[in-house]
Amino acid sequence: MKQYIRMLLFVIILGGVTSGLLVGMDLITKDRIALNKEARIKSAILDAYEISYNIATIHDIFDAEVTIIQYEGVDTFYIDNTTGNISYIFSGGGVWGTIRGVITFDSDFRTVVNIGILEQSETPGLGGVVAEKWYLNTYIGTVFATTSPYIIIRHGSEDNLINEVDAITGGTRTSEKFMEILNTTYEDFKSKWDEVGV
Repeated sequence: MKQYIRMLLFVIILGGVTSGLLVGMDLITKDRIALNKEARIKSAILDAYEISYNIATIHDIFDAEVTIIQYEGVDTFYIDNTTGNISYIFSGGGVWGTIRGVITFDSDFRTVVNIGILEQSETPGLGGVVAEKWYLNTYIGTVFATTSPYIIIRHGSEDNLINEVDAITGGTRTSEKFMEILNTTYEDFKSKWDEVGV
């Protein structure tokens, strides 16, 4: 019986020490994780604007080159001070999890200049292609329509219209979910952009 009590005591002490270490590490790294998340967003936006930076200068360059406009303190627009290009962060449900990224439009707020993915959980080699540069480049130059659906995923070999992008081969469901995310967030952000009146 004493052996079981000792073992139970050992497990409780070990659990307490381990939990304390984990909580301590979380407290120590929390600020660093937040800064890294912020730097990741800033780097995606600066990359879209083709502005050079390094890890030591990213925050200063971002502050000098990008204007931030918040809509009601929640939704954020990022504007390139040189070109007038406009970016925002989009997010929505993919097939297997959240797809989150940054989309950049020309100053007309219709022509896609760049798209980058910050987070996705789609199947590698199939729907995961949604995060690959070569696929995202197919969106560059796409012009969002003035009414919904703003962009359309094209299935087949016909030539695309200006608001159409090819589906991912083997990742049709991801393509359609990605289209829904882009259409939904565009409608929301476009109406807010029109209200901001910049």
